[in-house]
Amino acid sequence: MSCPEGRGTEALEVECHALRRGSSVVPQQGPNFDGHEYLTQAADIGALRAPGRHLAMNAAAAAAVGLALGIPLSTAGKALEGYSPVSGRMQIRLITNVGPVHTEGVGGIDGVARAKGELFDSAREGDICVINGDDQRVRGLQIPEAARVISFGTAVGCHVRMQNVHAAGPAGLYTRFQLSGREDGSGTEKVDVLGLSELLLAAGAIGSQPAPPDWALGYVRVPDTLVALQAQDLARLIRRRYGQSGAVVGITGSAGKTTTRAMTQLVLQGGLLSGAVHATQGNMNNHIGVPVTLLQLPSDSAACVLEMGMNHFGEIALLADIARPN
Repeated sequence: MSCPEGRGTEALEVECHALRRGSSVVPQQGPNFDGHEYLTQAADIGALRAPGRHLAMNAAAAAAVGLALGIPLSTAGKALEGYSPVSGRMQIRLITNVGPVHTEGVGGIDGVARAKGELFDSAREGDICVINGDDQRVRGLQIPEAARVISFGTAVGCHVRMQNVHAAGPAGLYTRFQLSGREDGSGTEKVDVLGLSELLLAAGAIGSQPAPPDWALGYVRVPDTLVALQAQDLARLIRRRYGQSGAVVGITGSAGKTTTRAMTQLVLQGGLLSGAVHATQGNMNNHIGVPVTLLQLPSDSAACVLEMGMNHFGEIALLADIARPN
């Protein structure tokens, strides 16, 4: 091992283009590539010496989208100043619950608990572990003493306590409940959330198998639910209804997709005053995530910013055909 004097490493990356200040790369090998071939190239283009260049390039890309829509660079610049990068190190670790799902390889529900609990095993000082105070198996997980624990649930003593859960609103489409904090002294907050179980009562289901014998709701049977989601009058229908009334931006690339998408959303929100900007949430950027994002598109949105990922030939073509970015 060789290392220039005074230079240690603070983080490891597996992709050369993802390098940042203080990090080192661990190149991977596969049947069709060898990451070692890109080490010299990464250094030559400045990835090792200019950690801010990649971020600035993402911002420039977002500003270019805004410019195409008539948004001045001065407006884009002000919007981009509001961008907040996400820390790379996991600091908050949350386990929602433990149930009898995916038990095949772990020997039952107790094995599921142990497997999920591995999320907490590596918690360090300053990390926060968020647990379901109503779930006995989650409460029983071993959490390193250096980590801080925050609990949620209906049980007395939870840091965030949920009470008085009931249906509310037109046709009971909303779940209404109260939240109270144990430590912050903020009192009780009433919350209304559109609930999936109640939503099913108003809509129904689309499936490729026969409806259950006791199913009393609407049901549409299709040959393939994935094809229905992508192509047959769902995502494509929503896109057709949206028409040319707003901008649809499609973003892809080997690195920087999420950052560029977030920055583009900021730029458009700062320059388009006719409505909100709808955008991909989280990592919903594949053949399922893109259609789902379109299905959630409000008709009065000023723009829609879609992140598109891929792992095989033809996937980007499919996503572009569904979303028809303009």
